[in-house]
Amino acid sequence: MFVTMLRRVDAPETHFLVREAVHPAARVSAPQAAFQDVPQSAYFAGPALWASAIGVSKGVDADRFAPNDPITRQQAVTMLWRYVDALGICLSETGSDREYADRDQIAPYAVEAVAWARRTGLMSGDDANRFRPKDEITRAEAAKIMWMLYAALYEGRFTRTEQYG
Repeated sequence: MFVTMLRRVDAPETHFLVREAVHPAARVSAPQAAFQDVPQSAYFAGPALWASAIGVSKGVDADRFAPNDPITRQQAVTMLWRYVDALGICLSETGSDREYADRDQIAPYAVEAVAWARRTGLMSGDDANRFRPKDEITRAEAAKIMWMLYAALYEGRFTRTEQYG
């Protein structure tokens, strides 16, 4: 589950990577909200509630998180974008600013996040310059963007946003 991977980026055992970057508001120990389809005993219960509490993902509606639904590439990038925003940092832009050939297929909520992911180099399109926003994200793609995020944080390729000082 993508939010479980993302939560592990913010977990105490990985704070050595982001110690100076992470804003305290990005860590939530006891979220208040609960989803009907997320059993408390599920391995992803904590990450799902954490993602909701910090605004990374609000679920599919007020009561459902849909943990077994596949995640699309545009959904994954949007969650990653919201997470970096919650950290109060801006990643260095080392990627391309060229638009994707299938940009008209990107959902309105994801347009800015997809452009950000390309500019920061966290995610790119295929050889035909297509992002394929509605395709399911593969495990390999998810692992790669998490690795790219780790690398950016570890190498200090970010600046703090004004709102967090």
